[in-house]
Amino acid sequence: MKTSYEAATLLQAVHRIADVVQCHADEAERNRRLSPLVVSAHAVLEQTWEVTARGPVSPHQRAELLPAALNATRRATEAVQSVYTIAGGSANYRRSSLQRSLRDIQAVTQHVGMAPQQYEEAGRMLLGLDSLQPLLRL
Repeated sequence: MKTSYEAATLLQAVHRIADVVQCHADEAERNRRLSPLVVSAHAVLEQTWEVTARGPVSPHQRAELLPAALNATRRATEAVQSVYTIAGGSANYRRSSLQRSLRDIQAVTQHVGMAPQQYEEAGRMLLGLDSLQPLLRL
C-alpha cells in the first residue's frame, strides 16, 4: 500500500508526464491496442471462472487462458516501458514510482507462467495433445 507521500509523488509525476506532447499520441495508441485486449481477456477470464465454479477447467479452456494472460502481460509491459521512456531521466531514481513499476512488471515477465513456451503449451492443448507441464495437466 502506498503512503500518502508516495501517492502524491506519483500523482505529480503523472501530471508532469501528461504535459509531454509525445505522451498524448502514445496514450491514444496504447488505448487503441489495449482496449480490445482487455475486453478479450475479461471474456476469457469470465468464462473460465464460470466453468471453475462448476468443476474442473478443460485443457481447451486452459489453452485459451494462456495466450490471454501472456498477451495482457506483454501489453502491460509495453505500456509501462512507454511511460517510463517518456518520463525521461527522473524515472531512473529509486524514489520514482515509475522505476519500481518497471522493475515489477519486468519481474512478472520472468515468471514461468509468462514464458514464451506457454504459447507452445497452448498450441499443444488446442490440438488435443497433453501439456508437457505438470501444472497444466491438473
